[in-house]
Amino acid sequence: FFEISQTLYDSFLTTISTKENVGKISGFGWGLGYLGGVAVMLLLRPFYINGYEQNLTLYKLTFPLTALFFIVFSIPIFIFLKENKSQVSHKFKDLIRIGFSRVKQTLGEIKTHKNVALFLLGFYLMSDALVTLFAFITIYAKDTLGIPFSEIVTILLITQLIAFPTTLIFGAISDKISSKKILLSSLFIWIIIVFLLIIANSKQMFYLIVALTALVVGSSQAVARAWLTKIIPENKKTEFFGFNGFANKVSATTGPLIFGTFAVLFNQRVAMIPIGLFFLASFLIFIKVKE
Repeated sequence: FFEISQTLYDSFLTTISTKENVGKISGFGWGLGYLGGVAVMLLLRPFYINGYEQNLTLYKLTFPLTALFFIVFSIPIFIFLKENKSQVSHKFKDLIRIGFSRVKQTLGEIKTHKNVALFLLGFYLMSDALVTLFAFITIYAKDTLGIPFSEIVTILLITQLIAFPTTLIFGAISDKISSKKILLSSLFIWIIIVFLLIIANSKQMFYLIVALTALVVGSSQAVARAWLTKIIPENKKTEFFGFNGFANKVSATTGPLIFGTFAVLFNQRVAMIPIGLFFLASFLIFIKVKE
């Protein structure tokens, strides 16, 4: 249900923005997401700071409080977000049938939507690399670089705080310059980040990696969302964001599996190489996508 809500949320970007400010609005939304993550971590810290072994009741309270956080910050959507409702009414079972038939039709017309298909492939590879990095970066920093876990948490918290303004800035710049140029620049920096992780041998080098990550962690995703908004047909916006969400979920399974396999067979440094190749392949595909 979170994935469904995320897909519908993303598709509203075409309703609340224009092609002139879509990057700015997408960046602002993504940036606020980082502030929300930081806020909820700090608010719930008294409940989970000692782990569940010390006080299971307090630890369990983080779940209903997270639900409350969802409710409170969904209220603006319930009240203020408007949409142009269809005048045609359908029964639920008919909507399911229509949904499947439209997806089948879109897949059959994939040559007509070649530019969007290329974008989704590039996005899938980028998501594969990002999801894998997010899943393993703390383990990598602790096991391979020997950084204490408490210090890693603080570093990642600072990363999110820096990511807020940089996401806003790059989102706005993408409107003025080009979504494609900003995304390709971000992917180039991601390739450098992975290379530095492979050769990193000190805490200072990890701090440099964190600084570079803070620059592009939000902008690459926010700008990609804004760019997709510009190239999809208006009558298929939610459908294509659905494909986008599907690609995101599939990438969440393949990337970590590849990293884990390489880490077991070789080591975590070698396991970083496929992530770099995902970013490189994504970069090469996005070059071919027309803006």
